[in-house]
Amino acid sequence: MRGFQYIFQEGLGKGLRRFSSNPRNLQSLVECHNAMPAEEGLRPHVDITSLNADDISWGGEGKLSAFIQTRSITINIIDYVDYEDLANSLIYIDDIYVGTTDVNGELDLAEVAVGTHVIKITKDNYVDSDDDRLLNDTLVVT
Repeated sequence: MRGFQYIFQEGLGKGLRRFSSNPRNLQSLVECHNAMPAEEGLRPHVDITSLNADDISWGGEGKLSAFIQTRSITINIIDYVDYEDLANSLIYIDDIYVGTTDVNGELDLAEVAVGTHVIKITKDNYVDSDDDRLLNDTLVVT
């Protein structure tokens, strides 16, 4: 890695000064931060244009979207008191119905986004998971 004459953090810590007396390393600003010192302070060295802008042609169709990481998961629903598997439980994730558990109380799901989700479980003759006093209303996919 190439060294610079001035420590970048030191330059920023001293605050903005006139361009002619500014000790910030211009090369560091441009290469690492896309910033350039100017009389009015720091400004972008190169304007960054969103690839989702209507006037940009990038050779594909539609707009670009953020990368969302997903996982395949298995949900297993059991009775809180007797620990029996609960078949035919309806599962909702983020208020969207995703399926019903099998005879083993399991539901396999593909492509569930990584992160925290609201889960709701319903079954005949049981209190819905969002109405009970148990802390079972969230699902964290890692």
